[in-house]
Amino acid sequence: MFGPVLLLRIKAKICPCLESESEKYLREALCSLTNLPIRFYPTTSSSNDGGGVGGFVSGLFGKGAANISKVISGGKNGKLSIVDTAKGPSIYIKTELNVDSDDDDGGGDNGGAGQQKAETKTIPLKRIGIVAADDAFLSTSCVGIILYEKNRNFSDNDDDGSSGIELLRFDLRSMGNSNEVVNSESRDELLDKILMMVQWEG
Repeated sequence: MFGPVLLLRIKAKICPCLESESEKYLREALCSLTNLPIRFYPTTSSSNDGGGVGGFVSGLFGKGAANISKVISGGKNGKLSIVDTAKGPSIYIKTELNVDSDDDDGGGDNGGAGQQKAETKTIPLKRIGIVAADDAFLSTSCVGIILYEKNRNFSDNDDDGSSGIELLRFDLRSMGNSNEVVNSESRDELLDKILMMVQWEG
């Protein structure tokens, strides 16, 4: 049985006349969100418990505290796609392996230790409640997006997901150079496409 994402991909190829206007926009969004280079970071709870260093920094810098956490963690490079899963259409992230690592020790008895394994992360679209821009604090070198879980306690003023559970925080990277960031205009276009896919599944 074909999943919704696969059907969206093949419908236009089999018979373009069957594709509606909305399906065309969804398919174009899906193409843009396939193997998208990103740098993602450890998720942090957005609940304001005020404890520890995180609470102290949040009190001083507000939203910027999360970006300070990004700098500390360093993040991981990966590729983002939208795929079919048992839980429905989902965001799927796979880390990029570091091909530049040198094995100067010559392997020896530790030959298997040099083999890297890509990490993966899957987030069903139906879990996502808010897709928000993540503008860097004290810097324009990172332009990102944050995904927050659906929260029945959201108020009308929670456009930035400030009272939700953070599912994913990532910066967008250039297709040609994974170490080069995209501009905010391109980020906003991709944000709209992610939101379109979330609303389609929701």
